[in-house]
Amino acid sequence: MQVELPALRGVHSDAASNLAAQWRVGAIVEATAVRDAITGQLALAIGALRLPARIASGNAAGPANGEKLQLRVLRTSPVLALESLQTAAADSAEIAVADALRVNVPRQSSAAPLLANLSWLTNMSGEMEGLPPSVIDAVNEIMQSLPKTADLGNADKLVAAMQRSGVFLESMLKNVAAGGTDTPLDQDFKALLLSLKQALTQAGAQSSSMTTHAALPSPLPNLRGALVPLASQPASLSVAETPQHKLDALAQQVEGALARLTTTQLMNVEAAPHTVMLELPVQRDNRSELVRFRFSQRGRSHTSSESGWVVDAALHLGIAGAVHARVSLQGSRISVQLRAESAQVVADLATRAEDLAALLRNNGLNVDRVVCLHGMPPDEAAPSPALLDVRA
Repeated sequence: MQVELPALRGVHSDAASNLAAQWRVGAIVEATAVRDAITGQLALAIGALRLPARIASGNAAGPANGEKLQLRVLRTSPVLALESLQTAAADSAEIAVADALRVNVPRQSSAAPLLANLSWLTNMSGEMEGLPPSVIDAVNEIMQSLPKTADLGNADKLVAAMQRSGVFLESMLKNVAAGGTDTPLDQDFKALLLSLKQALTQAGAQSSSMTTHAALPSPLPNLRGALVPLASQPASLSVAETPQHKLDALAQQVEGALARLTTTQLMNVEAAPHTVMLELPVQRDNRSELVRFRFSQRGRSHTSSESGWVVDAALHLGIAGAVHARVSLQGSRISVQLRAESAQVVADLATRAEDLAALLRNNGLNVDRVVCLHGMPPDEAAPSPALLDVRA
């Protein structure tokens, strides 16, 4: 961000004269943004002076009232031009995110094939014979950590499961470093995947040497457009001929799942704080599934002064097809849209729609509607430009 101020030689005061004598190109200036309560006009409080300011480039909204700024003098005539040092830091962060996306997007793959194999290993007797104990322990720890689909109906359990989905691992590590004591790192999905990767590496697994059967295609982590469910995958390890082949296949799938988690985290960083997406691994009927969630903050509506939220969730039910839910909340008003690929599932959902509406009303919400529709939601937006830039 660059701002322009009137030339100090036109401001007649001792403070202005002192500043004019001190400032040179490259000098660092500390300032506080001041906004007029009525017009919102920006001024900068610098020492004893308050000078009107104009945003010359960068974020047109400019700094908020009371925001502390560090500015570097770019030029002193014909007007005084200053550049925010935070801008350089933001540019560096943006470059780092773009570089990380270029590394992880080509390597990422859905965690669904890995989860299918882990479920198969733990459910089929004798299939883990020949695998190192450290790998077996890591596999069991992952499976034991996964929430059940029934847990998703409990608000507290759902929140806890989302916190352990892997996308918040680094944030939790920061909390631990700051003295936090209630962070369940031992149950975090990404942390457990990293432990499995370490065990596989120590066991001699070679992900690059394994050619797996082609997995069903899955959508990239994308914060725009329709939230597409991730289809269940077959257990590819069922055709692995030796324990080494199993280790190599697991190593490849763990690498892809970690790259996808990192990609999702990077996309969330770019969209913060208004949008967050995560893919939550859960257990359902001795199988592992991925439930996709996206939380998007929306602006104020013409009927409410409060900002709203839209929550999308998508799950694939196997032969019953995909289901999608969208919950829109604006103040205390809520609307729910449920969609399914199967006409029978739509009919089943419709029979419970009034029960859901009554439950929401009992919790103090004003229900606009609960509607059940056939078919998945249309793709309302183009793919994310960030991912398009990376893949170009």
